[in-house]
Amino acid sequence: VRAQDGYEVRVTGAAGVEAEPLDLDTVASYLRDSAGGSTGEARWLEVFAALDAEHDTHPLGRLLTTPLMAYLARVAYNSSPNAVKDGPYAPAAPAVGSGRGPAPDEQHAHAGRPFELLDRSRFPTDTAIREHLLDAFIPASYARDRTPVPVPAGPSGSRHRWTRGQASHFLTFLARDLEDRQQGTTDLRWWDLTDAAPRILAGVAVGLVAVPAGVVMPFGAWLGVGMLVGVAVAMVGRRWSPPAPSFNRGLAGGLIGSLLGSAFGLGMRLALGIPSPAGYLVSGLALGLVPGFLGGFRAGLAGGVAASFVGAFVGEPEMGDSAPLVNSVGFGVAAACVVTLGHGRLPARGIRWSPLGILTGLGGGLALGIAVTLQTGWLSGLLSGLVAAVGGSFGAGLEAKPAEATVAADPQTVLGQDRVTFWTTAAAGGLAIGLAAAVVITSALGPWRGAMTGVADGLATGLAWGFLQARYGPFTLARWWLALRGQVPWRLMSFLADAHRRGVLRQVGATYQLRHAEVQRRLARRT
Repeated sequence: VRAQDGYEVRVTGAAGVEAEPLDLDTVASYLRDSAGGSTGEARWLEVFAALDAEHDTHPLGRLLTTPLMAYLARVAYNSSPNAVKDGPYAPAAPAVGSGRGPAPDEQHAHAGRPFELLDRSRFPTDTAIREHLLDAFIPASYARDRTPVPVPAGPSGSRHRWTRGQASHFLTFLARDLEDRQQGTTDLRWWDLTDAAPRILAGVAVGLVAVPAGVVMPFGAWLGVGMLVGVAVAMVGRRWSPPAPSFNRGLAGGLIGSLLGSAFGLGMRLALGIPSPAGYLVSGLALGLVPGFLGGFRAGLAGGVAASFVGAFVGEPEMGDSAPLVNSVGFGVAAACVVTLGHGRLPARGIRWSPLGILTGLGGGLALGIAVTLQTGWLSGLLSGLVAAVGGSFGAGLEAKPAEATVAADPQTVLGQDRVTFWTTAAAGGLAIGLAAAVVITSALGPWRGAMTGVADGLATGLAWGFLQARYGPFTLARWWLALRGQVPWRLMSFLADAHRRGVLRQVGATYQLRHAEVQRRLARRT
């Protein structure tokens, strides 16, 4: 191993900690003291008297010396109303063998009398007792007398109760997801649940929103064709230029590629004597930026060159009857690919300024201003360039700061930070592109067409940018999908927080875990 800024050291041994079995007398005191009064204590007294009579040969005596089984026996057979463990509303938990349980007049919520655990016909082995206690854990935790009173408000401010059956069903799905899809990890992180839904779900949703943007664009079908070509080239380029932690390198590559591709395409048209409207420069810039979201600098550069070259060289000025259809397909497919392949893996804990993103926005605004000037005059070009430069530097200059799952205070805080980042970056990106598109199209075709184009482009771009920068968007869609299938509750975060307060889940930073790995495995094996 090597310490930070230190020398490498070979480790030849390490100290370990091995838990000793609990003393049976200590377990007996623990269960009696939490039994809720003399009646409950008497039930455990007869159990341990029988164990003493068998001289510790009964499997129950061996099993209860493990902390997990002692705890599960307490949950299953001792009433514990309002005893919320390990949560922000929890009272201090008594140590094993100390403290008192609920008041004597409180009802018991156990599945039966603990003496039944001594029945060798029902529980011939310690495995049978273990499975019984594991199976009783969730129903007992959601018994009526264990419901926190008053029920604390969830993250949305609402209060909900879940029945034993509902809780068992939802927790079983979550346990199976951890065991199967996530290969046995015990860390239940809300942002990982996005992969429990179809991966293309977020891409399809944003792609559908992007379809109207392609319909209202006042350009020929070459725009949609160029976008599809650029995305295809960028996806191939991902093999040699994987996505960087920040999208701005890819955007910078796409901007440079769009300039090179547009210049090369228009140069080819001039050499062949084909008319070359300056408007191709404007659309060429937009075409080149889209592939930049799919990879690093080289992938963005290759995709930008390909998209802009197709737009500038192959394009025709006439709209044509097929243009809205082709462009809508191009916009929808491009948006779906970008969101499906480009989003990050961790939630965001805020936003920060990116110098490269600011420079990319300023460069894009300058290039757009020059292109519009060549097409409609210097006044429109100046206005378009200023709007695009200011909006672009603001939209591209904001990027998400990834959260650290083990440092954050709790899952709700991480989700709240990520949600704010989602809407902030979505608004910044949408306003930047929407205003730029509205100004450019207004200068050529009038305010009504400019407004329609700006709104459609801004909505699609802003939503895509938010999905790329934060996990809140994909998580929300995945949560809706799973809730529609009945696999998780609609108010998932409230449910998880409630399970944590009941002691079913424990919390490590921004991560939840089921009470014990054995509980998780037992739930996952349920039929």
